[in-house]
Amino acid sequence: MHLILEHISKEIGKRKILEDVSFSVEPGEVFGILGPDGSGKSSLLKIIAGIWRPSGGALSIDGRVFQKTPADLRAAIGYMTFNEGLYEDLSPFENLDYTARLYGLSAREGAERIEWLLEKAGLSPFRDLPVKNFSGGMKQKLSLCCALLHRPKILLLDEPSTGIDPLSRKIFWDLLLDLPEEGVTILVTTPTFDEVRRCGRAALLSEGRLLWTGEPDKKEWETTGFPEDKKEETIDLDLKWVLPRKEGVDPVIRVEGIRKSFIEVEAVKEVSFAVRQGEIFGLIGSNGAGKTTTIRMLCGLIAPDEGAVSLLGEDPHRRREEIGRKIGYMSQKFSLYEDLTAFENILFYGGIYSLPPDVLKKRGEWILQITGLEGQKDRLVREFPTGWRQRLALGCTLVHDPSVLFLDEPTSGVDPVTRRYFWRWIASLAGQGRTMIVTTHSMTEAAECHRLLMMHEGTVLALGAPGEICPAGRPLEDVFVEAIKNYERSPHLRHL
Repeated sequence: MHLILEHISKEIGKRKILEDVSFSVEPGEVFGILGPDGSGKSSLLKIIAGIWRPSGGALSIDGRVFQKTPADLRAAIGYMTFNEGLYEDLSPFENLDYTARLYGLSAREGAERIEWLLEKAGLSPFRDLPVKNFSGGMKQKLSLCCALLHRPKILLLDEPSTGIDPLSRKIFWDLLLDLPEEGVTILVTTPTFDEVRRCGRAALLSEGRLLWTGEPDKKEWETTGFPEDKKEETIDLDLKWVLPRKEGVDPVIRVEGIRKSFIEVEAVKEVSFAVRQGEIFGLIGSNGAGKTTTIRMLCGLIAPDEGAVSLLGEDPHRRREEIGRKIGYMSQKFSLYEDLTAFENILFYGGIYSLPPDVLKKRGEWILQITGLEGQKDRLVREFPTGWRQRLALGCTLVHDPSVLFLDEPTSGVDPVTRRYFWRWIASLAGQGRTMIVTTHSMTEAAECHRLLMMHEGTVLALGAPGEICPAGRPLEDVFVEAIKNYERSPHLRHL
């Protein structure tokens, strides 16, 4: 389908979300929409999908001009957003079966299509497990399957590879790039240059305005950059009230032979390691590798079936309340309250730890400053783009001045500027003696860690410094993918 946007604008209250955006997308084209957090990428997709009506301008699909996408055309659109639209108490098969019924697919066609999509996405082994036990990346792949189920003519993907490991990302894009041959027109948003280079053409947005359209492999894209780059220089990373830590227990974390199973799936298989004070310890691995389950055991949220965990010299599961005041935990899922403002969220988290009002107010103002959200203090979190939510969630983990921070994919879905800022902050906190446990699917970020634990299907594939795991001259991403493929070719390793 041929899509044309003409002078699209969108206002919410007094805020301009989009302003005079115009471009066209050819039938069967893979078109990228690049931009930093808050640039208007998601808003544009909502207008094309017919979820929002633009404040000005018009759309055209196959020569039909309208302001809001009519119902008959909406049925031909597949729309995928970050981890939304899934029923977490249902299995992947049940989610897809429900979606098939909504679109009126016959029982036979729906069943065949479901099995094919589960196989392509690598979700067949998990078809009957509750989605609530899935990692963020697994949910992303299932969301894509739901969007593709009814064979849409236009596919709208809002940052589809957020939270997906490098091997799954390659499989993900191989699947997407086959779709234009079936006549599917694809629009995909992304905050990174690496992703947009996979598209034939792309548009660059910033603060709701269109800055550029063209082929993303041209050098002009590199020189255009993000206008927000300069804003990073204004963020003050002075830790002020955050005092250096000198814990008496080292290693701060000790893990000995832990195992954890959910129903028929062994999520973690006899994992052992130790983390020293002031260390940035990275957990990397495929989606469903057991990284998040491991973190939850370290925090005391769940108990291991076997083995032992020691955090600051205590069993975190047995001494959960005492340990909880010494750690900060940023989960994959947004842990913010969407009906509260940014500042109200900070006050709420500070109140949990019984911080005095005057201390909490000062810390709240500091968090808004270092996250670059001073101007968003009184804005509801539900209006925030992904990157802003991540910044605020990271700030909330620090409000009670913890000794150990667990950051589960903290930069998932954020733009390059915010990503650089996050890692400057992580390095600063570690330099003050805080212990940082970070999960990530970015091999660039993994290389910033002092040591790495590489996992796949609950098994440890490698443990050591990035330079020890990765031979000189080889990209860490290549080593990661090769390690997983070697594991898959050696079935005996699955019983370790």
